[in-house]
Amino acid sequence: MGNIEDFYNRNTLIHKDRQLSKSASDWVKSFSCESLCPLIVCRGPVRKEAMLVFKEMRILNYGILLSEKDSIIYPNALSPELRLISDHTRVHRVPDYSGNNKIERNERIKQIINIAKDNGYDSIFAGYGFMSEDSKFISAIEEAGLIFIGPCSATQHCAGEKDAAKRTALKVGVSVTPGVDNVDCLTLVNKYKSTKSLLSLIDSNKLKVDKSILQDKDLTKELLAHHILQASYNKGIDLFSIEELCEQIKEECIKLFTKSPGNRLRLKAIGSGGGKGQRILGESLLNKSNPSKNDIEKAAEAAPSLVREILNEIRATGVGDNKNILIELNIEHTRHNEIQLIGNGDWCVALGGRDCSLQMHEQKLLENSITVEGFQKEIQNAEKSGRINEAKSIKDDLTLLTRMEKESERFGQAVGLDSVSTFECIVDKKSHFFMEVNTRIQVEHRVTELVYRLKFTNPEDTEDFFIVDSLVEAMVLLAMHKKRMPKPQRLRRFGAASEVRLNATDDSLSPNAGGVITFWSDPIEDEIREDQGISIKNPDTGSFINYRLSGAYDSNIALLLTQGNNRRETYQKLSKILSATTISGNDLATNLNFQYGLVNWFLGWNVMSRPSTNFIKSYLTLVGKLKKESEKVDLDYAFNAIKKNISKSYEGNSETQDTALKVVESKRNLILRPMKVLLKEPHLFSGWLSINRNNFKIENNKLIFLCPSLSIIRELYKYLNMNWKPDVPASEVIWSHDYEILQNSLDFYSELLRHFKLKKDDFSNLEDYLSKEDPQGGYDAETWKAI
Repeated sequence: MGNIEDFYNRNTLIHKDRQLSKSASDWVKSFSCESLCPLIVCRGPVRKEAMLVFKEMRILNYGILLSEKDSIIYPNALSPELRLISDHTRVHRVPDYSGNNKIERNERIKQIINIAKDNGYDSIFAGYGFMSEDSKFISAIEEAGLIFIGPCSATQHCAGEKDAAKRTALKVGVSVTPGVDNVDCLTLVNKYKSTKSLLSLIDSNKLKVDKSILQDKDLTKELLAHHILQASYNKGIDLFSIEELCEQIKEECIKLFTKSPGNRLRLKAIGSGGGKGQRILGESLLNKSNPSKNDIEKAAEAAPSLVREILNEIRATGVGDNKNILIELNIEHTRHNEIQLIGNGDWCVALGGRDCSLQMHEQKLLENSITVEGFQKEIQNAEKSGRINEAKSIKDDLTLLTRMEKESERFGQAVGLDSVSTFECIVDKKSHFFMEVNTRIQVEHRVTELVYRLKFTNPEDTEDFFIVDSLVEAMVLLAMHKKRMPKPQRLRRFGAASEVRLNATDDSLSPNAGGVITFWSDPIEDEIREDQGISIKNPDTGSFINYRLSGAYDSNIALLLTQGNNRRETYQKLSKILSATTISGNDLATNLNFQYGLVNWFLGWNVMSRPSTNFIKSYLTLVGKLKKESEKVDLDYAFNAIKKNISKSYEGNSETQDTALKVVESKRNLILRPMKVLLKEPHLFSGWLSINRNNFKIENNKLIFLCPSLSIIRELYKYLNMNWKPDVPASEVIWSHDYEILQNSLDFYSELLRHFKLKKDDFSNLEDYLSKEDPQGGYDAETWKAI
């Protein structure tokens, strides 16, 4: 067990001692949570994280829930989490986490609550995903007298359901995407035309609607329909059919297409998340400034089938399910920014943001911290270096972030946020639009933890305080102590943080689950690996334990994070981490090469650039073209052509000719081996071309290197993580005889550089000397000829 814990401690975020009960301060001691007995009902890295945080907080009587669909119960996949639990009565099994339909979901809610009550748990932690944002689940937990470690059901209803969240946002002055948020109400009003008909639904269906609402003189038919529908959802009955909803959505789409020509629309279920429950409509109308009525109606014809897809995808087709769909303008070429929020119901604090624009299929791939302090520093650096346009661009980002933080805090207070949540926005140039609130902790929450920590101070004594580094710890404290928690001050930790998601996908980012991981290299310095413990080795044998990727829930294998003084430094560290990572197995495909190439692409161009959410699609297209071009290259043919040219240059001097050809041939593998690897892997090639783009130029269809070829070869081996390392199989690094040739060559040129008193790698001036026939630098004729 000691070895396992050492691994966790080395390769996860190290936080301060969380045992508040040991504090000398009575005030700090009063916030101890050691008596809590939580049941963890989530999976993946956040389950492992919760287990470790609970242990550090001395919350020892926790249990975990295992789904039969989870990877960890498959053959050859001994659960890493189970190795941390000595008492297996605290491991509980269910068929899956949330059920396939409403009936199963309700059964699972009852089952989970019964497991908690029967086994002495007093609280439930749901992490991210599954039912972490299900207001019915959370209401049931609260009604059962249990503590939910996360936003309460009232907050979940106001902020977690997208239609309610949008209405709240409008009330508190938050910028929202233009569209329709009450199509369910419009459907009901269209079916029951008069106020009298609507009111009759209350009595005929015995619905519970507050009488004071009905007596409001300003009550509109749409607002009346809203309250009636909420009552029907609570009772579990339908007041209109899916077909009627589809027809209304179609009509609303026609109106929006007419009002905003040239735009597509986004249909979005109110309970969707993680990219699910969303569809885009109107591809044929994109950029058409004056579409005909026929064009618009034809585009809207697709709406009903998309609505059914959405409702099926989020399992909201049952009787009594809230089937409301948001219809919004799809802001094209947007960025995706989100603000981390924390609150206790009275106060709400923004903890900076994260840029999550680099995504595919609505799934995030690479995320970066965005902070006021970070932007201010980047502006100073850009101005100091004379990059005025870049400084101006970052100033716009700073203004935008400041505005989003203020709006997010207003929204958080309006919904009574009493835990952590994420305020998500789409960004269009200098404007932003509120998209949704994720009323849970996010997968990428550790990006924020690396840049900010929280200081909770005794209101009666400013010298009496405690520091919280973990958002999971903050969630526990808020769940247990609620409004006793004073408003915290956010403190800087590191200048910037970045995270890449290592997924079971192929080079085109298509899912490729089902493989078995048989080897994973150890984390290196500056690497923070969140993988639920897959890469933990057997503590008895030191060998890797095979792990099967079931793919039942998602394709994510791990989150790889790092921190630095600024984004460039975090990207440089990510590049080093990804280069050193080896993960292999049977029928296994990952996006490791994609991530490595992408990070280096930004290092070569501009780490502070503003990619849109469509960037990855374009990037993959270009990488695909690069692959086609690289497949046309025959390196052996090219090398032989070079030999022929050298042979011709020494015609008439057979001795020198033979020597030259032998020298060139001895370098065949040294030069061609890494180049073949590079051309075979287009993602690696893309990254390499980017970071070397200032080292070459093309003139008259000829490639001209602007730096020494020896440096290119040396750095290429480093880039491919094939540089010389002792005790590593020859198949993975430069071959020993090639290493000797390369090292001798570098030593040879280094000696000449020293002799001619030139700077390191100043090969251009050295070549001027070497091009001369007469001896240079005081060498005698014989030595100069040999040189």
